[in-house]
Amino acid sequence: MKWNEREYCGLVKGKTRIKKGFLLFPKNINGEIRWLEFAKWEQKVIEFMCENNVVLGWDNDDWID
Repeated sequence: MKWNEREYCGLVKGKTRIKKGFLLFPKNINGEIRWLEFAKWEQKVIEFMCENNVVLGWDNDDWID
């Protein structure tokens, strides 16, 4: 697996972005599951715990039709 470190630099809580792609595997956002189709979804930066540290990361927020 390859990580893109530049993507995680300068994250600010509450920042959003739009992702799009072909869903080869099922993706569940807000109880709605989609797969085997092209889709767009919004992601938001949130805080979460990782080994007793608070870190920022992207979380799927909502589908875009």
